[in-house]
Amino acid sequence: MKVSVLVSLLVLVAVCSAAVTQFTADVSVTNDKQFTGIMNGKIFWTAGAMKIQFDVGVTQLWDYSDDVLYKRCTECESATMNDKPWRFVVDANYNTKTTNTKVINGVTCTQYNTNENPVTGVQTLWADANGVPCQAVLGGKASGRTYTFTNVNGASVPASTFDVSSWNCPTKKCKLPADVVVVVDKSGSISNEEWAQATSFVKQFAAGFGGFQSQAYYNSNPQLAVRMGLIWFSTVAVDKTKAFNNNNVGGVTADRNTFNNAANADRGGNGNTNIGDGIKHALAMLYQDNRDVDKILLFLTDGKNTNNAVPLGEQLTRLQNYVDAPSRRLTSFSVGVGVGGALDEPTLLRLAGNERDNYVPVGKYSNLAGKIQDILSKTCPANTDSSCTCNGFCACAGKCLCPSDCPHGKCQTSVCRSGPVGCEAPVPFVCVPSHKCVDSTCNPSLGTDGQCVETTKVCPSSTCDTPVCDRQFGCGVDTNLTKICSSYTQGCTTCDKSKPKGSNCVTDQVCKCTNTVCDATVKQCKYSECDNGSGNCAFKDVNCDDGNPCTDDSCDPNGLGVCEHKEKNCDDSDMCTTDTCDSTIAGGCVHTPRNATIECDDFSVCTNDTCDPTIGCVNTIIPCTAINATDPCLNTTCDPVLGCLALPTDCYAANANISLLIGDCQTVQCNDTAGCYLLPIDGAVIDECGVCKGSARPFFCNKAAVAGIAVGTIVGAAVGAAAGAVLLGVGGKKGYDFLQARGEAQGGIQNNPMYVDNANNNNPLFNG
Repeated sequence: MKVSVLVSLLVLVAVCSAAVTQFTADVSVTNDKQFTGIMNGKIFWTAGAMKIQFDVGVTQLWDYSDDVLYKRCTECESATMNDKPWRFVVDANYNTKTTNTKVINGVTCTQYNTNENPVTGVQTLWADANGVPCQAVLGGKASGRTYTFTNVNGASVPASTFDVSSWNCPTKKCKLPADVVVVVDKSGSISNEEWAQATSFVKQFAAGFGGFQSQAYYNSNPQLAVRMGLIWFSTVAVDKTKAFNNNNVGGVTADRNTFNNAANADRGGNGNTNIGDGIKHALAMLYQDNRDVDKILLFLTDGKNTNNAVPLGEQLTRLQNYVDAPSRRLTSFSVGVGVGGALDEPTLLRLAGNERDNYVPVGKYSNLAGKIQDILSKTCPANTDSSCTCNGFCACAGKCLCPSDCPHGKCQTSVCRSGPVGCEAPVPFVCVPSHKCVDSTCNPSLGTDGQCVETTKVCPSSTCDTPVCDRQFGCGVDTNLTKICSSYTQGCTTCDKSKPKGSNCVTDQVCKCTNTVCDATVKQCKYSECDNGSGNCAFKDVNCDDGNPCTDDSCDPNGLGVCEHKEKNCDDSDMCTTDTCDSTIAGGCVHTPRNATIECDDFSVCTNDTCDPTIGCVNTIIPCTAINATDPCLNTTCDPVLGCLALPTDCYAANANISLLIGDCQTVQCNDTAGCYLLPIDGAVIDECGVCKGSARPFFCNKAAVAGIAVGTIVGAAVGAAAGAVLLGVGGKKGYDFLQARGEAQGGIQNNPMYVDNANNNNPLFNG
């Protein structure tokens, strides 16, 4: 080792030993691909766990020991993750202290570079002279995400800080929307018992992805769903799911039953091991279309290649290129399992994208069952139960919250609306003047984001008046010629607006008013002025026009008798305009159309938001096109955030007292042909009113208890499933008559007194 290198390492160790090892701080998170804008909060960091309490009311906790990410809002969500701990302190993870420095929040900080290759966590760390972290910039899939720290406290963080026992979080399960391909070695050296253990593992792995359900689920929830494909390889590779997926090109399927059928298929002939062909088929299957989700490859093999017909080296290089390209969004994992536990670890590590954390050495096939949760935790990237698409922060239950601040430039602002939208495109900042005699504009060179500056408003005027400004009403004019004309004689001096100021005042050469003084005080809307013709004072009507279009000018001789200037009413009786007045334009009134998209937004994707001039905002429901309309067990509804969804039909909604009918006697069922129906339990006792273990007599049924519900067992006689379904859907005597007309009364309801009217005409099952 060179002396200079040794000295550098010793210096680094000295710095590390003095540096912070865990801390609490205020944090600002920016450049995060998972949300838009800036998120501020409080961070608690240790090597084994990290918690951020965001100021929008959401807390996230990364538990690196259990590979679980928790998200707590009013409720709690959790999911598996495979993130390595993000090292926010100077330690052995950073082998390069650079000479680069920059000032962060008033502190001079030095740049440290990570020794990770490839980078999966923090790429660059900035810390002060005492090792206190200033800022961390992530690399890898979170490339560019930046954490900026202030008010750092290097004291120990209590372990109780990371206790989630009171959060009532659900069991962790992967909720990542993704395309996943499982590649399984089926070469001849694997025994039938070991093969059964491998296929069992594959099915358990698939079951661990909550979004891997059915084609119907994928069609209605493409933003949440998972697709999977299965490839077996020995001498050649075979796309197993393709044969069970209507020979769909590429073979990935959104239906778990299809995937399991492929996994359960007959193993067929065996051969040697051609891993290269397995890689080739896997990449082709994974990129069959342009679905914009994360891609996951999982290889199950011992890594011992015995057939190089498809060159393994070339395919491993190709795989690595895919993993290294951010646009591919690919993560590759390998599970090392082989006969007797013997493994070729260098090849298995390359199958894992040369990322050791993505390689799981299992050894014998019998060990697979105990490794399923660990492998799920690694293969499912950090992702919580909810998923949403918005220009904000995706909180629990898919709710889109506004971040601490939306992205914008100098002298710009960005409006944020919680719901499906989040941050909108930035718009110029509106500076509001303190009164109507100043203009307010934004100066981008002042403050952090620009600052509003006020300047005196320049009011328009003519050569024959003086501009004036009222703080309440704005610009106006003073037509008093004593202020305009240097030589003014009452009654004899006039002003010509067509001439420039200084030469526009004209005084009559023969003026009889030279020595006449009149009282110019306004009284009862008149004032006294000298008449040049007679030389005497005469009363004239006062001119109340103040030159301000935003005032209504008047004089009431029976009132105060002087000019009054009241604010102009600009209301145009249109509920879809904002009415204001601008004293610098003719007429004054300005009617600005309201932006219905923003001002009428009810934060639901299920409505069309418009504005009606008469009544204002209107939120019209957008009808959902029925999803799987032929399936009576699916009900199409609209979720305000996710939009149209196909949810299971609520059979219990048919009757509030359905529990009386079910009890221990029947179960509520639904199938795609009959819809909702009651299925009797063997040996159940049901009275004439359909009440479980009831004691009602014929003709005296409680109509409230059974209205809208038909039962599948009447007086101990079972009704067939189809008949029970018709009764539940139609109800009462109508259902009975319908069944009789089809010749199905022999199913147990013919001549039943429940469907015969009584003397009081109050049998609900007869009246229907």
